[in-house]
Amino acid sequence: MMGIGAAGLCEAELGALLPASGGDYAFFLAAGKPFGPFGDVPAFLYSWAFFLVDPAATTVQGLTFSAYVLSLPYPHCKPPYIINVLVTALYISEP
Repeated sequence: MMGIGAAGLCEAELGALLPASGGDYAFFLAAGKPFGPFGDVPAFLYSWAFFLVDPAATTVQGLTFSAYVLSLPYPHCKPPYIINVLVTALYISEP
């Protein structure tokens, strides 16, 4: 809990220091400015990593959620595949 609070305070401090839209991408971009033309590389890599990793992490969370939830009505057998897919899709589609 302390780490979450510290991370929130750090993000608030960075947001007050650099009032630009874009979140962490804007922070990486501003941090790379002193390095000239190569300063944009960390921000570019961050955006691509976020673009690729975030959906994968959400999918793994959805599959884990559906495995635990479906173990309640199906305690001794594997649930049907379509129900597993539907519960995972429901988890992923929630905002």
